[in-house]
Amino acid sequence: MRKKRREKFIIHVLAVILIFLVVTFIKNLLLYEPEEISISIENVAAFTIPAQTFSDLKTMSSSRDLDFAEVLTVYSLHKNFFPPGSVAATKEYLEGSFFTNYRNIKRNFTQDQINIYKHILSALLNEIECFPVDDNEYYFSDTFGAARTYGGSRTHEGTDIMDVKNVRGRIPIISMTGGTIRNIGWGELGGYNIGINTPSGNYFYYAHFDSFAEGLSPGDIVEAGQIIGFMGDSGYGTYGTRGMFPVHLHIGIKVRSEIAEDGMFWINPYVFLRNVEGLLN
Repeated sequence: MRKKRREKFIIHVLAVILIFLVVTFIKNLLLYEPEEISISIENVAAFTIPAQTFSDLKTMSSSRDLDFAEVLTVYSLHKNFFPPGSVAATKEYLEGSFFTNYRNIKRNFTQDQINIYKHILSALLNEIECFPVDDNEYYFSDTFGAARTYGGSRTHEGTDIMDVKNVRGRIPIISMTGGTIRNIGWGELGGYNIGINTPSGNYFYYAHFDSFAEGLSPGDIVEAGQIIGFMGDSGYGTYGTRGMFPVHLHIGIKVRSEIAEDGMFWINPYVFLRNVEGLLN
């Protein structure tokens, strides 16, 4: 008899403990307030996520049926948008730590904060369909933020795709996205250049052309994959200047976002170029 009473007592105690734990969990879940964090817009613009980590996140998101733009946003927020000194994550870390704790990590940020950055990344992932160089003999690296001196001290706000053969007019340049030509013509820094607005309001800037494709004018609609000109070495001088640097294409991407004072800022194109590299070939 005493044994049965003892067993009932233990069961009741365990039940009370279980109820307490469940109530505490639900209370914490309902009352949890994510910590407001301050993220440098310079880090967001630089977006120095390693290309391999970007690729691994994309593959792992797909295998888990998760929205890649949201996963990339949460990971970027979690890593404070990769400040200087950030290193590539191993697949073991992503599998065993990040994705295992994904829901808890996501709760560290407000939904509004997630939506701000998700909007930027989602638009870029959806709009960029093509690699802009229709040729196999090129190379490029991450030079966003590198020092530039022509026209005064400044930083590089894009990615340069170089022609291995260094022959102007040899390589066709194609539009990475669909959109509307906002400007086409000459600029001292960019030489012969084209700017294209996408439906989301982002701006894609292509510079240093040798020549443009025929018939293009401001206001024209272009499609992703359409030839818009040929790679050259124009710029850094008065109208028509060539030969001041090797033949290459400068790609700049200016995204629309409320986090910028003027509503837009240049973001590093490098990893987005790597994401679509080779799809045309």
